[in-house]
This record gives sequence, C-alpha cells and structure tokens, in this order.
Amino acid sequence: MPLWLKLAYTLFLAALVPIYWREYGPSVFLWFCDISLFLVLISLWFELPLPASMAALLVLPDVGWIVDLVARLLFGVSIGGFASYMFDSYWPLYVRLVSLFHLWLPVLLIWLIWRLGYDRKAILAQSILAWIVLACCYCFTSPQDNINWIFRPAREDRPMEHPLLYFWAVMALLPVAGFGAMHLLFRWLFKSPHGEAGGR
Repeated sequence: MPLWLKLAYTLFLAALVPIYWREYGPSVFLWFCDISLFLVLISLWFELPLPASMAALLVLPDVGWIVDLVARLLFGVSIGGFASYMFDSYWPLYVRLVSLFHLWLPVLLIWLIWRLGYDRKAILAQSILAWIVLACCYCFTSPQDNINWIFRPAREDRPMEHPLLYFWAVMALLPVAGFGAMHLLFRWLFKSPHGEAGGR
C-alpha cells in the first residue's frame, strides 16, 4: 500500500471523527458505513485483506447513497432518502462535505480487494460483527435515530407493530440478503489472498 495513501486516509479520518462526534454524537459510529471507514484504516496500515473484504460487503448502502445524491442533484427526486441530509441546511456545510466519502469509499474498497485479494472468511466475520452492532443499536440507541434501520425500514416513519420480531428478522436475513450476493460476486471477481482464482 502506498505510504501517501495511508497518511492521507488517516488524516481524513482524524478530521472526520471529531466532526462527526461533535455534530452527531458517538452513536454515529455504529452506522455500517462509518464502521467501514475503520475497517479500511486497519486494512491499509497492516495490509490485511480481511478487514477490507468485510467492509466491501457493506458497500451497497454507499451505492444507495450515491444513487440518491445523484437523483436529487439531477432530477430533484429522492430514491431511498439515504443522502437527504446533504440537502438539509440544518447541518453545517463542512459536515456535509465530509460525508462525501460515500462517493469514493466504494472505489477504494474495490481497489483494496483487487490488490490484497478477497478473503472468503469475510462473510462470516462481517455477519458476526453486524449482529453485535445491530444488537448494540437496538439496546442502546434511540428508535428515533433508527441506526442501520434496526427499528424500522429506512423510509418508514411509523414504529413497527412488532419491533422485536422485526429485529430478529433483520438479524436473520442480513447475512443472506445483505451480504450473500456481494460475497458471491467478489468470490467470482477477485482472487483470494492465497492466490486462488476467483470463482473457486
């Protein structure tokens, strides 16, 4: 990994953490997209494929964020509402500019697993991490914040009729519906860290 990239990324994260902590509070770092930032940091400095592979499995929300942002900019419509806060003047401009990491993080992740390989253990490791994070979100954060949409779907404003049942459904479906397709795609596209060809 190039030293300049390691340093630039570390400086970016050193700026993002206090800004996000002050504006959103510490619970913001339970969002999967923010967890990905720290996984990438570990992968960059120690040149480990597993953290990058785990973060790559979380890339779909970033893609949804990009689609929503572009749709708002070009057509004035929201798709999913992922990037709606980017157009909310309540948040300072510098906070919203920092959030533009969603645009380049997927590119960096794909480059990382291309360089380091895609670790096949990522789906198990990420599923375990996701279960821990989601349990923390459910137990220790506010339903109003709805971090990682653990209390209700993203665009749903009303509380779920059976919130505990919804929680367990998310926990059960996430490894398959959330990570499964990406895992198969990355297995096919990228070699493993041990040099095995993709698709094996």
